Amino acid sequence: YESPTIYIYYGEIGGWYSLDENNEATYIEDEELINKLSNLNIYYVNNDLKTFTLDADYEVDTTKLPKGVTYEENKLNASVLINNFTIYNSNGDEIEYELTDKGTSLSAKYADDQCFNFLKDSWDVIATNVSENPSYYPLGCTKNVDMGEEFGIHKIRVANNTTPEVCSTKGFSQTACGFVLEFTDILTEYRMVSELAPSATLWQYNQMRPYVNGSIYDALPTKLKNVIIDTTVISGYDANDTNKDKYITTDKLYLLSSVEVWGTPFHDSITKENPALTKQLDFYKDLGVTNIWDSFVVATKKLGNNAQSWWLRNLYIADGFTKCYGKVADDGGPDIGFIMDTLGVSPAFRIG
Repeated sequence: YESPTIYIYYGEIGGWYSLDENNEATYIEDEELINKLSNLNIYYVNNDLKTFTLDADYEVDTTKLPKGVTYEENKLNASVLINNFTIYNSNGDEIEYELTDKGTSLSAKYADDQCFNFLKDSWDVIATNVSENPSYYPLGCTKNVDMGEEFGIHKIRVANNTTPEVCSTKGFSQTACGFVLEFTDILTEYRMVSELAPSATLWQYNQMRPYVNGSIYDALPTKLKNVIIDTTVISGYDANDTNKDKYITTDKLYLLSSVEVWGTPFHDSITKENPALTKQLDFYKDLGVTNIWDSFVVATKKLGNNAQSWWLRNLYIADGFTKCYGKVADDGGPDIGFIMDTLGVSPAFRIG
């Protein structure tokens, strides 16, 4: 009395599991099996349990009943093979299928679901696809990243997948150009600077930049790090400073700026230049996010179960002193954080 093995992909944690007869899950580490399972194109199945009942007017030894069969009130109840399933892709669209091998296996004819492909594709496959076509994966598609004991498992999403002509402008920040991924939540909390020193407040010199490009970057899986590309980052200008080159850095990971979230500057000299030196990320633009309530709720991020403020990289200069950086408030709106505040960190990066 045998049944096929049941395999489950647990999206919240990430990874394939097999279920035994007691519904105990075992994590699958066999790369060959993982590749086979990951190439399956069924997203999820909705089904109702069916039973077949037989009257049994005789004594039954319940210790010898096969798996899936029960005996109650002179009736034998057996679970039966169901010939009709309802199968959906991740968009909730019902898809066609046909049963093969006398119903013991399923061959699905499914709608192309690029978000599911992003979920299952390896990082090198993703890099190849987006290098040929940055729009290969739709905006908002998500994927879990295991960052080990220090940071745990976090979800990233496709935040940008186009490269408009403005991205070729000399001196333009590449932080919202091409294929950009951002964390959907807050990884941890950290300060911009450890002490009040003007030379330490700029993105190029503060303690946040080496932390993001050091501790956080190092915690990413090796296969992901292998496909993250260097990004030219414009962090902001002091209108009275003629040496603007010092505001340009090359980073693997970076924080966003106000215009990349809300589309308009909030104490952000990056976009007060003419022309602007960065643009809004496609994800926020397509959702109509602005700095006006309540469109900016989309920008809300959580640390664990609680919404928290998270840092932006645009420096706010007031009264000739660098005192604050922009931040996204816990409701998703624009705000300012004192440089020594301990606030959320939620970086972005590019693949190509």
